[in-house]
Amino acid sequence: MKTLIIYYSLQGNTKFTSLELANIIEADTLELIPQNPIKSKGFSKFIWGGKQVVTNELPKLKPYNFKQSEYDQIIIASPIWASRFTPTISTFLSENEIPGNIALIATHEGSNCTKAFQKIMDKLPNCNLIGTLDLLKPLKKQEETMFKLKQFSEKLK
Repeated sequence: MKTLIIYYSLQGNTKFTSLELANIIEADTLELIPQNPIKSKGFSKFIWGGKQVVTNELPKLKPYNFKQSEYDQIIIASPIWASRFTPTISTFLSENEIPGNIALIATHEGSNCTKAFQKIMDKLPNCNLIGTLDLLKPLKKQEETMFKLKQFSEKLK
């Protein structure tokens, strides 16, 4: 089964998670990069990221190569901002149809992932949800994260 992990990462947590899972399940990865990235340092990241979420902005992305037909399942991984997946993920979903099997991964520092998973699934009406994974502070809790990724990988086979 061929799998693609599509992710956006601001501070490295989601990138770490996505690359580790890709290694475990031998998946391809696609990192989404905004044309005007938010700076990952300082308090302003909360202001600009929060503004994008609340106003439903769709930031322009740097060019990427995505052919959905090449994959049996897609995993979407994102930090959670204001109980939502990031605007970068929303941009990608507005530009692409994602039918078929999908899994969701949320990295966060204490957000409500249940609400975030529901909101993102509302944007994916033609998908079969395989599973969700909620990871609290993956870079700070690497051993726990790796354990959860290995457990999650069993759902993806």
